[in-house]
Amino acid sequence: MGVHGAGLVNAVFARPQATVLELKTLYGYSTDIFVRVADSRNGTHVHIDIRAYSTPQQVHVADHSLAQRVVHGLEQALKYNARAQREPIERISSQHEDYIIGPVTRTGYNGYVLGPPATTVKEYCEKHLPYFQYRQSYLKGDKLEYCGGCGED
Repeated sequence: MGVHGAGLVNAVFARPQATVLELKTLYGYSTDIFVRVADSRNGTHVHIDIRAYSTPQQVHVADHSLAQRVVHGLEQALKYNARAQREPIERISSQHEDYIIGPVTRTGYNGYVLGPPATTVKEYCEKHLPYFQYRQSYLKGDKLEYCGGCGED
């Protein structure tokens, strides 16, 4: 596991199967770039929704409950990674929008870093890429960001 900053340097050069924990603020909430970086290392992404801590024009201080959520997210990621059978996306909190997003399957046609080759049609991405499903279901995105394979860049 590693800690990253906005530059993503630590995550990009992390060991294979690293866990990337992201505190999702209002700023950049809809981006999926950290999920893709985790996936590029065949790793797991932990999404902790902290939009309530980032309301514009207000000062917010991290508190004990947020620290507990972060620790819980990391513990759940360790358990997730240890299981042989797992869902591509798992909710890890009943009170918050906190999730674990697993890596893309690394075999066959989908066994490429950052997903399938650029010639892949959009329907394939929608069906097989956990971070696409994460973007559509949890980030409420209207397109697959940073993807030129289906003409939506």
